[in-house]
Amino acid sequence: MQNVLEAIVLIILFLFKIRDLVAQNFDLPLSKRWRWLIYNKKMQDPVLCSRVYERVQLFNVTESRKSIIERLLVMDAKHVKYFPDGFFYRGKYSSEIRSQYFINTLEASYVEEDLNIMTIAIRKLLSDSNLEYVDFVLFIKNGNQILAQNIFSNDNTIIYICKIDGHSSYVPQGEHVPIDSYSIQYENLDALLHAAQARNNDRNLTGVAIDCSISTGMGLKDSIKHFNQLLDQNRNLRINKIEHAFILYCHQNFDDDSIPFKLHRYFDMDEEIREMIYKEIALKDNKGAGARKVYEKLKEKNRIHNDK
Repeated sequence: MQNVLEAIVLIILFLFKIRDLVAQNFDLPLSKRWRWLIYNKKMQDPVLCSRVYERVQLFNVTESRKSIIERLLVMDAKHVKYFPDGFFYRGKYSSEIRSQYFINTLEASYVEEDLNIMTIAIRKLLSDSNLEYVDFVLFIKNGNQILAQNIFSNDNTIIYICKIDGHSSYVPQGEHVPIDSYSIQYENLDALLHAAQARNNDRNLTGVAIDCSISTGMGLKDSIKHFNQLLDQNRNLRINKIEHAFILYCHQNFDDDSIPFKLHRYFDMDEEIREMIYKEIALKDNKGAGARKVYEKLKEKNRIHNDK
């Protein structure tokens, strides 16, 4: 009798396993009357394969930070512009930063070699951060979308955009605004919400913010702040607040105490560093020697970030 009961239990467990495999990998055209037999309540509309949102294998980049920084400096020298009369790095809600040297990392992302360097650099930061999961990435509307998509080109991480420009369409945040209405200002938000609804384990979705570089950092700070406020108003969502942001560098010495998240980066610039990139690398034949010289200056000024 005991053997019969054990056999029945094993058969039932086997059937449940088959059902789970079908539910996670196929969207069967069943009517609502029978759909509950295969899909649990959270998966019924729409059905999303939970396997798509399994652990992201973060990147194991073995290249040293010093080597990556020197390569970034050589890359910057290819895209630095000199303005004798100066120009301003302008933050939307903060003071301007006057400079004679503009480094266009967005322009660099259109050059395959430079895009690969930036991709490796951000992947190194992600790997060193010891984050176990990255399910989605936030970047601001005027950020480097090309870089963000290239970093996660080979997995199922959700990429979405946060609009923070007041001239774009937006929904004012409030307690009575349906969460999916925010897809107006958070492009691809629907995919993120569906992924959160389809969770069938104990882990919430974890996201990070990514950009190539920042000047004042207000755009990045505001986008993370607004997103986390949205989660505060919808605590039932299985989505963690964003606590980590990844960039290549800051265009000025950045105050980490001014932000409520961890900003991972390689170094902070100033006008002297930008001038050296232009004069010691861009105008010289031996780019490597110039990059090493700028690296030593960054080190001397205590502008290199090695923290994790």
